[in-house]
Amino acid sequence: SIHGISRERLFRNGTCGRIVAQQLNDFAAGATVYSDCWVVDKPWLETLFYRSGVHMEFHISPLEAILKEVQMEHWRNSIELTRKKLNVQRHRASSDALVIQQTYVDTLKYVGL
Repeated sequence: SIHGISRERLFRNGTCGRIVAQQLNDFAAGATVYSDCWVVDKPWLETLFYRSGVHMEFHISPLEAILKEVQMEHWRNSIELTRKKLNVQRHRASSDALVIQQTYVDTLKYVGL
C-alpha cells in the first residue's frame, strides 16, 4: 500500500522473491549498500532473503555512515529541492534512489568537494 501497487498487480507483474534476491546479490555482491531508511530497509531485506532461502552477499548500512555532519545539516532542504528539480513524486525505489544519489552529490558542496 505504501507504494500504491495492488496485490493483483503484484501477482500479475511481480517477480518471485528468490529471483529478486539473486538479482540483488548479482548487482551488489561484496559491496555495502547505503539506505536513507536503514531501520526499515534492513529488516525488509533480511526477510526477503530469509524467506527466499538465499544468502545475502552484501551489507546494508545507514546513509548517515557516509555523510559528513555538514551534509546532514543540509540534507532535508537539499532532498526537497532535488525532488522538485527532478520532478519526482512517486514512492518507487528507482526514483527514490535517484533523488538520494543526486542529493548526496548536491550536498558535497557543503563539504568543500
